[in-house]
Amino acid sequence: MADLAGPIQLMRDTAADWSSNNPTLAQGEIGIETDTDMFKIGTGSTAWNSLGYYSPIKRLWLPASAMQSVTGSPTYTDNSAGMGAWSLDAASDEEVGGAFDIGQMEGWITFDIYAWTVTRDATASNNIRALCKLRYMADNATALSDIYNATTTEAITGGTNNRMQRHLIASAQTVPTSPPQIAYAHFYRDANDAADTFAADIGFAAFELVRAS
Repeated sequence: MADLAGPIQLMRDTAADWSSNNPTLAQGEIGIETDTDMFKIGTGSTAWNSLGYYSPIKRLWLPASAMQSVTGSPTYTDNSAGMGAWSLDAASDEEVGGAFDIGQMEGWITFDIYAWTVTRDATASNNIRALCKLRYMADNATALSDIYNATTTEAITGGTNNRMQRHLIASAQTVPTSPPQIAYAHFYRDANDAADTFAADIGFAAFELVRAS
């Protein structure tokens, strides 16, 4: 095998110049931002500004064990299936929340939000309605900014205790520009919400953020 005659150099420029020129990289071609140390890999058909940055992390978890009670008196238990979850009562306002490292999302453009729940009643079967929030504090800001903040209704399948279910809460949410390191996630169940027709406790097991692009 012949020796390489010189160094291998990849396409490189500042983030601003990449964005301004918006080239289409060849399939497998790498473009590096010299001022951010981030890079993209070409597809042969997608322009720079529509490409996602490369990130080895595809999924982030915020498990129930890393969350705390925020409103009311939810209780944390490990059920018989070994799944830790917060029990949120149908008869009172209850909320849990926690923080996670949003810096791990570097390179993400959009992501989907999932909630994992555990059935706490073997007979109840209907809809749970919950307010899900994903928020962050920008540098030098005095108030939290929303990434996602909306109430969603999800069908809960009854008939089996400790049934783990995954619910898509929102798709293609945008990662903040130059995100800070910490973001906050909340899951809130409102006892006065008539659309919440699941007449039993529900276990909240985790938030899951999945890279969409």
